[in-house]
Amino acid sequence: MATELATVNDKLALAAKLADSSMLPQAFRKQPANLLWAMEYARSIGVDMMTAVTSIHVIEGKPTASADLIAALVRRAGHKLRVWGDDREAHAQVIRSDDPQFDGFHCVWTMDRAKAAGLASKSVWRSFPGAMLRARAITEVARMACSEALHGVIYTPEEVGAAIDADGDPVNVATTVVASEHDASWEADRTRFCSYLSGRGWDYEQLASFCSELGKPRPSAMSNEARHALVRWLDGGGADRWAAFREVVDDAAS
Repeated sequence: MATELATVNDKLALAAKLADSSMLPQAFRKQPANLLWAMEYARSIGVDMMTAVTSIHVIEGKPTASADLIAALVRRAGHKLRVWGDDREAHAQVIRSDDPQFDGFHCVWTMDRAKAAGLASKSVWRSFPGAMLRARAITEVARMACSEALHGVIYTPEEVGAAIDADGDPVNVATTVVASEHDASWEADRTRFCSYLSGRGWDYEQLASFCSELGKPRPSAMSNEARHALVRWLDGGGADRWAAFREVVDDAAS
């Protein structure tokens, strides 16, 4: 028991020290409890702590991983993963190690499919279509072929609604995590917000993409106060910018 307690204390001390580092992603700075969680999660899935800290993000209470980490977990389990494509389409194929005679599982993501899913208008998709298509193909085929190899991290941050950067990492993770700790009043306010958008004829995904352009989290990840402030800005000083953004997106979709 004494040895086990000492180990826990050592981990707590390490987390407290590391939390002061400016090199950490925002979600872990000054957050030793979050770091301790990452350390334990890393141990449970068999990766080093720094990989967990830089590649695993908790969005709305769920661990998510980069497509590259998901690919690494698939290959570490002994399965063959093949990925190819370009800026118009991406293919990913998994051949399981326990069934090598089977042709394998194959997923394809195209820009037409991205448009149908409401993704193509996002800034990161317009700037890096090949990388975004590749990430979607990898995670989809991994879930289909060998979800047991992923240890619960079956989605990327973008797939659960987070705004991401060019590397697939969520923008302002700390805000997203805080917003997930909501109560019934937060849920009710979100429902009213969605009703408000519908009444104005605004598309939520367009608004989420617009927030990404501004370097802000998606409205679903905002606090009540931040969401109300956004609406006031859209009705005031930001109205022209919002209207111009919608016009560009609508033209691109037509």
